[in-house]
Amino acid sequence: MKLTSWNASREPKSKNANLSESKRIIELFKKVCNTDKIRPSFLTQKKDTEVLLHIDPGTLCKINLVLQGGQTPINFQGYGDELYEVALLNITLNHSVPIQTDQDRILFTLRFTHHSYNYVRRNLQNYFRSSK
Repeated sequence: MKLTSWNASREPKSKNANLSESKRIIELFKKVCNTDKIRPSFLTQKKDTEVLLHIDPGTLCKINLVLQGGQTPINFQGYGDELYEVALLNITLNHSVPIQTDQDRILFTLRFTHHSYNYVRRNLQNYFRSSK
């Protein structure tokens, strides 16, 4: 199934884009999650579109950071709507996003292709426990 609501970009569309903060975030999560198997990207859900029920292929979990359009929740089948600004998501479960209103929704996402949701969650919990 092809989803037409998302536009994905692994590289900036402008040569003048400053990606220093996204690079810093990637390196931080590589360290915290004890992996170099993170694939970053920017996703845009266009205004007035929805993302139909699906599972993300080739990805075991992801961390999403909402850069714009945070008024729209993610919906995991059987769990209901969840609003977030930053979240670790188990996208091996069926999920969807309702119609994006007001503006395009832009995410910076870190895809974990070799580590499960539980593995990444454990590493995040251990990091934050030890940093207190």
